[in-house]
Amino acid sequence: SVLGKAVYQIRPDGDCLFSALADQLRRLAPNSREWARGGPDALRSAAASEMRANADEYAPFLTEDLVTYAARIEGPTHEWGGHLELRALSEALRCIIVVHSANEPPLRLEPTPPVSNSATASAGSPAPARQVPELHISYHQQQYMLGEHYNSVIPAAEVRGARNQSDDDGWTVA
Repeated sequence: SVLGKAVYQIRPDGDCLFSALADQLRRLAPNSREWARGGPDALRSAAASEMRANADEYAPFLTEDLVTYAARIEGPTHEWGGHLELRALSEALRCIIVVHSANEPPLRLEPTPPVSNSATASAGSPAPARQVPELHISYHQQQYMLGEHYNSVIPAAEVRGARNQSDDDGWTVA
């Protein structure tokens, strides 16, 4: 790959956005392993909690009551996630989420106030370096028979020599 990245296929089961982010957390944010261990359900709960806690930020973008919407996202229905859930998870996890898609520049979602990987404080004095995870996922408008889909984006070096083989979870390395 030109960018040194590869797509790690996520199962197309309605949890793909949340599973792709859980995969990223497992790989890139060792201090956030509890989110990765909880998988999609933990991330669904985090997104719903963030939306409820900051309803004024999310409600204007919904066509239904926020409480009802958050309950559906958090529930067992495998409701698809999208931009609102990505925004909520960037806030809840205090991380940067980069969404790659074909023919579009990457979409970069940052929590507010913005976080930085730089070691300079706003007053110009040095601040302790704080590593902020950047989670990279890919968005595919038409993939599988379901339509929209998200995958995890990983360093290409992790898949060199790999064949498209499924692991025990049914995920495929491409």
